[in-house]
Amino acid sequence: KAAFASSNPWTKEHNTHFVGLCGEAVVAIRTGLKVDRELRLNGDPGFDFDEDGVTYDAKAATFLSDPDLKEFPGKEKWADVYILVAVDIPNRRGCVVGWATRGQLQGATLRDYGHGNMLSLNGRMLGAIGQAGLPPELQALGVANGRS
Repeated sequence: KAAFASSNPWTKEHNTHFVGLCGEAVVAIRTGLKVDRELRLNGDPGFDFDEDGVTYDAKAATFLSDPDLKEFPGKEKWADVYILVAVDIPNRRGCVVGWATRGQLQGATLRDYGHGNMLSLNGRMLGAIGQAGLPPELQALGVANGRS
């Protein structure tokens, strides 16, 4: 996907698309939702999962001790809910940190991580406002419904 217009290969340490896919996989494992495996040449619909008409987008971060949920401010397609996943590629592990609504992310602080401004919500802040882990409606999906 390096030649795709939507690609942002910001690091040489990890393929950013692979990190994102790992984040999606963590959400899928925890909830039983299915990862969309279709290669979409014109881009995705702006979300990774759709459950009961609510759209969810997994956002992966490799800064395990203090991850931030980040999104482009001028994005055209928005999910209803964003799920922050910390991904530890070398040790093959990941965990759901927290979640935010579209409105919370759209109203987030702008921060420049070295590639232009991004909307940014800190993972610890999500926990402090009671939004740690999966959104409540997804917490019930996994084992309780035989999905994991």
